[in-house]
Amino acid sequence: MKRVNSEYILAFNRGPQREMESYYLPGSRSGSLVMKPTHNLVEAFPMKDGKSITESPLYDPANPYLNRDPRFDYSIIYNGLSYTSNTGPKTPIWTYQSAGSTIPNTTSDGYVAGGYFTGYFSRKMLDENLASNTAGTTDRGWSLIRYAEILLNYAEALNETGATDKAYAPLKQIRERAGILPGADGLYGMKANMTVEEMRSLVQNERRIELAFEDHRFNDIRRWMIAEQVLTGFNKVMIITRTGETTYTYRAASAPRPLNFRKAMYLLPIPLTEIQKMPLMVQNPGY
Repeated sequence: MKRVNSEYILAFNRGPQREMESYYLPGSRSGSLVMKPTHNLVEAFPMKDGKSITESPLYDPANPYLNRDPRFDYSIIYNGLSYTSNTGPKTPIWTYQSAGSTIPNTTSDGYVAGGYFTGYFSRKMLDENLASNTAGTTDRGWSLIRYAEILLNYAEALNETGATDKAYAPLKQIRERAGILPGADGLYGMKANMTVEEMRSLVQNERRIELAFEDHRFNDIRRWMIAEQVLTGFNKVMIITRTGETTYTYRAASAPRPLNFRKAMYLLPIPLTEIQKMPLMVQNPGY
């Protein structure tokens, strides 16, 4: 990411480094696999016509990463994506089962039962010219507040105050900037005449994908009081099986570790050191 960027409202600039490449890239790029996006997030990205994967005629279950919202390609590393290799040239990253054993001399980045792989890796904010051990570094600006968030905040505020019809304009800007097709009606895939509840769901999903990996999601689902719904049960992973030279089957499955968001987690615990300073202070419920 550029250190000087007109998108930034507030950013934290870092000196030359390749830390994020080391943390987030898959094993075949000598990364530490810190970030493994879920299939739940992947499903949240619409198609390039702006419609969801369940509504768009562009979605093909046999080729699920084709014709997606351009933000998907910028955010997610998926099976077959071409990316800088450890030696420099771009080569595909394979995330299907047993990829390392079926393609000689490659590291398996594919799904392994019990290995907490999801079939995906994080791409957003990485310098695509760098692998984890490639020579070179990048100047990086970590976005704290950027213009897209201002537009999303504005759309949410308009909708929550009853001006749902006016919330379309900032969302159109978001989707136009992202590269979504406007469509014949100029709504960039959005349903016309949405109710407050429908617009709220759209805004929440738009924040999820536009601000993915920017440290917003956990705070968002807590302030919306929906964390008990979205962080209960199991996340989804994508199990990909290679069936031919260039063909695959795709099957969504449950991650091995269940989620259990407790109601107490809507608040954070007050540090013991602060309570000791003021013995009459009462700890938040559930801690």
